[in-house]
Amino acid sequence: MVAAEAMICGTPVIATNEGGLPDFVTQDVGILVNTEDSNALAESVKNIINEKTIFDSNYISKKIQNKYSQDSLIDEFIDIYNNGIKNTHIG
Repeated sequence: MVAAEAMICGTPVIATNEGGLPDFVTQDVGILVNTEDSNALAESVKNIINEKTIFDSNYISKKIQNKYSQDSLIDEFIDIYNNGIKNTHIG
């Protein structure tokens, strides 16, 4: 949740390439590093601080808001529900 909350504020995220993080931390909103690769982590932080790697804060915020807003999630759940009904054969 912390990564998504940061991105809602337009902050790029540096995260490890494991768990659910790669599902939404993509090249256009952040950087993924391999677990236990402290050199890659340090280099990523330096690149963002020194503006060698630039992210568009407005883009990050809008992308995450569009994908994870309440309305988007409701629409996704409705689609899942409707597909479940279509694929259920009774009798």
